[in-house]
Amino acid sequence: MDSITTEAVETSLSVALADIVESPSNPRRRYNDASLAELGEDIRAHGQLQPVRVRPLHPGFELVIGSRRLRAMELVGCERIDAIVREYTDREVLEVQISENAQREDVHPLEEADAYTALHQVHKVPVDEIAAQTGRSVQHVTARLALARLCPEGREAYFSGLLTHGAALAVSRMPRPDLQAELVGEVSRWG
Repeated sequence: MDSITTEAVETSLSVALADIVESPSNPRRRYNDASLAELGEDIRAHGQLQPVRVRPLHPGFELVIGSRRLRAMELVGCERIDAIVREYTDREVLEVQISENAQREDVHPLEEADAYTALHQVHKVPVDEIAAQTGRSVQHVTARLALARLCPEGREAYFSGLLTHGAALAVSRMPRPDLQAELVGEVSRWG
């Protein structure tokens, strides 16, 4: 990503899991329990194959990437985790998280939408720059930004599978959350 300097100093450490807090900007919010258990068992059998990335907090560290690994290691009772420690700005953290999650198949479109929205609204990154950084089309990013406006009822319906992607996108384009919720309620009654 263009805004991250390649000259940043990185340090490898073994960090106590208790000293790491989740990043509030992590786009990924949902985890499959069975998949985490499998990863935990793999870590128990073979060890941690890839370090997580953290940035210093005072005290402790903020997890930048590696939330599945961290959760899996907690599940199997590990107390320490190998980590690469580096200073990141808030924008860099979000950009790295988006890049990491873009390589995953199971990231929900709403999680991607929320991440793009944070870059666009909080960090004032233009849509075309988000598209260039993520390797996505401007149309894809624009559609995700629209999807991020989905009301809470619509989000729940989309996460649960009651709304298809196309229906969720159509509902998100309605101008007011109360109209979105009303439409989701109608879909729920017919679903």
